[in-house]
Amino acid sequence: MKIKKTNSASSPDTDKKSNIFVVAELARLIKNLELDKGDISHTLTDQAAYFHLINPKYLSNSLASDWIAIRDFIGFDDSVRVFSAQMMTAPILEKVGQFTRADIEKLMTMLYDLQASLEAELNR
Repeated sequence: MKIKKTNSASSPDTDKKSNIFVVAELARLIKNLELDKGDISHTLTDQAAYFHLINPKYLSNSLASDWIAIRDFIGFDDSVRVFSAQMMTAPILEKVGQFTRADIEKLMTMLYDLQASLEAELNR
């Protein structure tokens, strides 16, 4: 009997599920944003750490692109190493400072959709 050896390191794991950590942290982020009925742009900059903490590699292949789209939408920039809170929040503050009510609603919809997809993925 001949066994075919596969190189699992080079082939993506299509069955990989997102880490439960992401579900918990995303829920916290959403809760914090929902609590602020006033200046959500200020709250977003206060919550900027979540956008660094939740790394796309912790999500399944199908959901990582959704998280990247959310980070791009709020102005997240991971091209520079972060050495201070100000460096972490500056790009987000600049972008969300220009958000309209429609932008905020779009962001929240994107977050709710990702949360629902994560929960569905983990329950299958």
